[in-house]
Amino acid sequence: MSVSRSVGQSAMSSTLARLRKLLDDPLLVRDGRELVATPYAESRVKPVREVLDGVEAILASASSTRPGRSAASPWSPATTR
Repeated sequence: MSVSRSVGQSAMSSTLARLRKLLDDPLLVRDGRELVATPYAESRVKPVREVLDGVEAILASASSTRPGRSAASPWSPATTR
């Protein structure tokens, strides 16, 4: 699944390099012209999604208690800046 996050190619490459070093896994490998997640990367999708959902819930509840603040998630694909 490809989702645009308004992040430049250079910034994404730098972030991926840091994650690869931190986690000692390539995370994404080439398969022809595509990048495919490694088994380790696939195993991290659900736990990371759960953490991000929790952070999103915390931010949404904090926004709802502050007048004039939107509870929209900055990580939502539908959100534009």
